[in-house]
Amino acid sequence: MLRAVAFVVFMSISIFFVMRYANKVKKDPTKSLVKNIEFPFLSGVEKGGFADTKFTPTHKVSLILFGCTIITLVTGTIKFGWYLPELSGVFIIMMIVIGLVNRLSLGQIADTFIEAC
Repeated sequence: MLRAVAFVVFMSISIFFVMRYANKVKKDPTKSLVKNIEFPFLSGVEKGGFADTKFTPTHKVSLILFGCTIITLVTGTIKFGWYLPELSGVFIIMMIVIGLVNRLSLGQIADTFIEAC
């Protein structure tokens, strides 16, 4: 009971301060703590920049494989007691499979993995 009360109290305080900061930055973006920091993964992406992207059959297959990955992770964890080694293996295998479905070379898959890490 004490943990639940502490969770609610600390979560409420955290939400209050985050919302206050968000409103401050929304009114004046120059007050952002990260205003001068470049995020390379966002380069070239404008507001609504993904709106023109077509949802191709390759994207659909990738999304289905991602769903299968999540189902595999949940099933393995609950039914078979999988932990980090098995879960890591599933992620690595599906990363390679989804990369190949998207016609990436093994080198490109590895580079994308390193960049994401």
